[in-house]
Amino acid sequence: ASLTLAARPRDIDAVSRDIQTVTSQQGGFVVSSTVNSSRNGGGGQFELRIPARNLDEAMTALSRLGAVRERADRSHDITAETVSARSRLRDAKTERKSLLTQLAAAVTLQETASIRARLNLVSREIERARASLRRVNNRAAFSTVAVSLVADRSAGAPGTEEDDGSWTPGDAARDAL
Repeated sequence: ASLTLAARPRDIDAVSRDIQTVTSQQGGFVVSSTVNSSRNGGGGQFELRIPARNLDEAMTALSRLGAVRERADRSHDITAETVSARSRLRDAKTERKSLLTQLAAAVTLQETASIRARLNLVSREIERARASLRRVNNRAAFSTVAVSLVADRSAGAPGTEEDDGSWTPGDAARDAL
């Protein structure tokens, strides 16, 4: 998912902290963040990993932090990758079992050494397959959310709705400052 939020320049730091807080509250973590703030502008880029089961709630909470300028959601089918990783792991484990049976029946030193060498290769293959399966499972469990934070003097304060066109004395005071 991706989200572009606008906040007043003076609110950039606060909204940045709030993005990190929402991420943590949803059980996620910040992969990377860059924030620049100044009196007249600034902004930030965040890459977040949010548990997939909490994505909708997280996007709703993040959307409340500033004026939403853009929001996009996309999904990617990883079924084939999951099946492939599981298959590679199962095949490697089957081969290891066969090699262990052969090793028990080996009678010559050359035969034993050859089987042990192949066992070492299969053990590395098993570890690669396990790592691949962990990566795929991680992709399924966590969604990546890219958040762009932009400074916009006309954006409302964090937690307020988009400007509805109404004017308050508080708006005048903020404008005067």
